[in-house]
Amino acid sequence: MNIGKHLKRGLLVLSAALALQFYTKQEKYALVINGDDSIKYSINISQAYEAFFKNGFDKVYILDSKYENNFDKLLNANFEDFLVTNYPIYGTAKRKTLEEVINKLKNEVDKDALFFLYVTDHGNRIDEEIAGERIELSTITLYGEEDTTEEELFEILKPIKPKIGVYLFDQCYSGGFAVQFGHGNVIAIASAVAEKSSYSFDRNSVGYFFMKALAGDMVADSDENGRISIKEAFDYMMRRHTYSIDGDQKPFINSELDPSKVYIDE
Repeated sequence: MNIGKHLKRGLLVLSAALALQFYTKQEKYALVINGDDSIKYSINISQAYEAFFKNGFDKVYILDSKYENNFDKLLNANFEDFLVTNYPIYGTAKRKTLEEVINKLKNEVDKDALFFLYVTDHGNRIDEEIAGERIELSTITLYGEEDTTEEELFEILKPIKPKIGVYLFDQCYSGGFAVQFGHGNVIAIASAVAEKSSYSFDRNSVGYFFMKALAGDMVADSDENGRISIKEAFDYMMRRHTYSIDGDQKPFINSELDPSKVYIDE
């Protein structure tokens, strides 16, 4: 029996298996939510879609107000609005559609996948009675003025169990969502604390600059390793977003993970 020959063959098989494992691409999924027609939100989504595309995301679900009569809206839009609405829209940002997408994603996003949630929308702060106790909750405003609280969204997203979650909330009072979600394997970014509004205009918002960095603006690469981490994208945004620079707005990251070691390009 030629032991050396069999050993060599075994080592080749093992090397091939290790190489396959090393080069296996991490599956990546994104969900974007916007319930408002304003062009600044379309610009934000367009920038985010560029980042997802460049980082090789497998699927991007976009729930946008423009899905309603989308063709007519684009025909009647001004030239700039037409140019920035260059992303595929899955459906309208309504609770029913959101739950439909989550039903799809729970069968697609596994324990080895990356899941990116981006909310660019309006938000409110409401007072509710839960179990006999009055508490304040942050909300996102879905299409048609349909509010969804931080606790309701948490329940809706429960079936999604990725290896890493990056949740970016860019709406007024978004801090409530970051506090609710930023635990375990989820990095949550909020554009404002739970009790404060979030300010933005065209190409000048927390979400816009954060996603611009992730789309590959290497100015954000502060450690010069050729990659943009979540922390580097956040710092890049903080140096550019007008209201954050002025101190009128206080974005923050809530996470048990180290955002300087998390990337979406893997």
